[in-house]
Amino acid sequence: MSEQHTGTSDSPAAIAALRRYNVIAALAHAVQAGAVLLLANGFSLPVTATYMTGPEYQVLDDAAHLDGRNELTSAGAVYGLYPAPRGIVKRAGEWNAARLLVNGNHVEHWLNGQRIAQYELGSPEWAQKVAASKFNDWKGYGKFARGRIALQDHGDQVSYRNIRIRVLP
Repeated sequence: MSEQHTGTSDSPAAIAALRRYNVIAALAHAVQAGAVLLLANGFSLPVTATYMTGPEYQVLDDAAHLDGRNELTSAGAVYGLYPAPRGIVKRAGEWNAARLLVNGNHVEHWLNGQRIAQYELGSPEWAQKVAASKFNDWKGYGKFARGRIALQDHGDQVSYRNIRIRVLP
């Protein structure tokens, strides 16, 4: 857990188009964190936090954190919108391999080699899930086809390594 990075990426590749995002993360006990996708560039909307503009790949210690009890907020879930199956996340202190694939409006969440969630930004299903969630009141949430990436935490120890962003053909 020696390589720790947080914040947003300002690289041209991250701002121009996210296509594939690979990260390996290790969690301390009871950690909650996440990777937030397709953030509004420059926060031109009235937002106070990164998670208010883009969907979040939940990074969580399912075994020890209360959010791990709910599939909508457990490790790998599209936080609050699409569930993640049980039993794929490794224990606290072990490295988990996460992959986010964005191809146009199609997004996939992968955890330890298994696809655990997929969705279409802007689809009727997406709109319905957002409308029925806390995100409905956040103007612009999930409406950006391009933007930045943020690795967030809630004051817990989380480490990331081997972060790669690749634009796919």
